Amino acid sequence: MDAVNARCRRTYGGLPPTSRRNRTLAAKHYAHRGAPSNQANLGDIDALMNGSELKSALKTGKRVYGTMFVTARTGRWDHTISTVGLDFVIVDNEHAPYSRAETADWISKLSQLGVVPFIRVPIPLSHYVTMAVDAGAQGIIVPNVETVDQVREVVGAAKFQPLKGEAVRRAVDEGVFPSEATRTYLEELNRNNVLVIGIESVPAVERLEELISVPGVDAAFVGPNDLSIQLGVPNKYDDPKFMEAMIHIHETCRAKGVPLVIHLFNHDMAAYWIHKGIHFILYGTDRRALSEGFIADFEALRHVNEGRVNEGRVNEGRINEGEVNGGKVTGSEGSKDSAPRTRVKLTVVHSNKGPDS
Repeated sequence: MDAVNARCRRTYGGLPPTSRRNRTLAAKHYAHRGAPSNQANLGDIDALMNGSELKSALKTGKRVYGTMFVTARTGRWDHTISTVGLDFVIVDNEHAPYSRAETADWISKLSQLGVVPFIRVPIPLSHYVTMAVDAGAQGIIVPNVETVDQVREVVGAAKFQPLKGEAVRRAVDEGVFPSEATRTYLEELNRNNVLVIGIESVPAVERLEELISVPGVDAAFVGPNDLSIQLGVPNKYDDPKFMEAMIHIHETCRAKGVPLVIHLFNHDMAAYWIHKGIHFILYGTDRRALSEGFIADFEALRHVNEGRVNEGRVNEGRINEGEVNGGKVTGSEGSKDSAPRTRVKLTVVHSNKGPDS
């Protein structure tokens, strides 16, 4: 037990899931990765992902899946996050109004759930990277990187924290440390840190090979909105100019063995790049999921017109041709492998005031 708790402290920022609550969260998270829930006990805690394991997965070509939070606040999100099947979540500090305290709360919550916590910092400065690392972030997205010097600065902050000043510059530029013991200590301390640099401008695209060649860069990130604006074709993701830049980025990263993260907005876009070989899958945001979910649901409800519900006509309290199959209302033909069919009667309330839901 002590050995397991020690590993949990290293992995989850000092918060080993030894309580009943955290054991339950760990079990739920492990279960959605395909293991029977009765196997999701503390001895299986290695199945929960951390930054080091995410890097290993990417190196072997395995897909990892995540999203970005721009509006969600912590609270009663445990069940939602633990049942979606996310490997990582990016908490956006560039465009979203999260405070340092809220960011730290999210990092703690995600770590306890075995979801790798990423922070997108506001600008490419070491100060913001070290703040994120100090708060417990295991992944850092650094936006709008354009020069090799900027990359080296954030590498020093992400990979060799808390080394500072001339010492960290020598570590990054020359691989020289105060001692071998210091090197070993820093490598172990920061082993879970995943550094991703943002390629979101014309200068960054032109210098891409130099930027991703700096030791310590784990992946490159493209925000399609920002890049399309810089290319002069705002939000035109099928424009030849945008596609040419994206294919160049993809092929350059693949040639250098650097995973590419593209912020994907819809299934068609995601399918295209997954088929191209992208395996660091960042899809949507919490705000987009909420918005699109509501839009789809209420659009369907608005098409309930004159008693028509999914091709089943409501007429004097009956769904004509509607049948129950496995607890669901299906079409008149039902399912070929369905259970015995049973006609049901639908109670229709003809009133402006419906029953409470």
